[in-house]
Amino acid sequence: MIRRYTPKEMGGHWSDQSKYDHWLRVSLAILETKAEMGMIPLDAVSLIRDHATVDVERVEYWDEGPGGMRHDMQAFTETVKESLRAAAVDEEVVAFFNKDVTSYDIEDSALSLMLCEAVGIVMPLVSGLEQALFDLAKEHEETLMMGLTHGQPAEATTLALKLLNFREMVKRDYGRLIVASEAVRVGRLAGAVGNYGHLGPEAEAITCERLRLRSGLSTQIIHRDVHANLMDTLVTVAANIGHIAHNLWLMCQWPRCEAREPFGKNQRGSTQMPHKKNPITLERLRGMAQQMIGYQTVAKMAVITYDERAIDQSCQERINWPDAFCLLAYMLEKLTKLLPNMVFFPQAMQANIEKTKGQLGSSYVKDLLLGQGVTHLVYGDEEVQTYDWVKNCAHEAWERQVHLSDVLIERGILEMVSAESLEACFDLHRGLEHLPEIYDRYGL
Repeated sequence: MIRRYTPKEMGGHWSDQSKYDHWLRVSLAILETKAEMGMIPLDAVSLIRDHATVDVERVEYWDEGPGGMRHDMQAFTETVKESLRAAAVDEEVVAFFNKDVTSYDIEDSALSLMLCEAVGIVMPLVSGLEQALFDLAKEHEETLMMGLTHGQPAEATTLALKLLNFREMVKRDYGRLIVASEAVRVGRLAGAVGNYGHLGPEAEAITCERLRLRSGLSTQIIHRDVHANLMDTLVTVAANIGHIAHNLWLMCQWPRCEAREPFGKNQRGSTQMPHKKNPITLERLRGMAQQMIGYQTVAKMAVITYDERAIDQSCQERINWPDAFCLLAYMLEKLTKLLPNMVFFPQAMQANIEKTKGQLGSSYVKDLLLGQGVTHLVYGDEEVQTYDWVKNCAHEAWERQVHLSDVLIERGILEMVSAESLEACFDLHRGLEHLPEIYDRYGL
């Protein structure tokens, strides 16, 4: 986790202390199950619960210190036992702690808890971004702008409709996170190779229910397709943020100049060029969306497991999950804060439409002629279909840099349609008559 891109709450959730606290939570749940099943005395569990603590520095000492175990679960277990002995708990009781379990009985169940809780931190951030997009759309219901397809002028649209599309993506992300979170809510207590060699399936079922997890078939680990599915969802959320950031970035570009990122009083856009106001936050978010795809690749590779288990996933997941969740939380927070402060320039949007010199009306001209039964026209010395006639006129107008209506009139369109109907083709609100219905449908 890079401190610059680590939100406090999410960073704390993925700290070593939090990880060991979750390991302790699972360990205690296993002890409670054993007591419930009559395997150990109930008062022993109470003693352990009252006095068990985890000191991160001591875990590190037992793991990688002089003569260390090089096994963090064993180091964790020894650290907890130290805390019990320091509280004068009887050694016979101390011996019950993490007896008859393998590392991943605890680690995988704890990871599932941490993943679900991390999604729980992300969900309000997704809701916050959705609300920010909705509020911004509300401000720009009447802000006309040019729609583009393939980077070329298409038809007029509104900034609100663009933002509502972004909002719908984020709403879908929220639903995806709920489904993916439930899918990863899986625990295990099946021993070294999944055959319940020390504790039976009943102990697993009771422990998982205690932890609000589901139990299922496993090897030494929960198969990583479950985890890869969650990472896919996180990356989809990040990709949607990248999409939003990229499209806002395009609006900031010269010569469109339809938007600008907020620029602080003491902010500097360039080392050499004082005039610069670079959209650096949008660029950062776009780059982070690409970075998230790397975590997805690693998660997919982690699905490939050798026999019942090898330790390949361990080192990957120590990096992959904290980094992915912290980066996504950062992206959500950053974009949500940025949106209300974005500066939009409706006059520039209008000017960009006018630069097309009527090109946006070509489809309505085509439909007008076809509606009059005109299917073929002569352009130059050649008879062409109506679509091609309008196309040729539009290309000619662009090459001559004159308004499309001027070329159409020169080529005799007023012999076929009225001047009023031709003028209506170039009304910028043409084609937007359904906007009130769209806005109403999506709550604007």
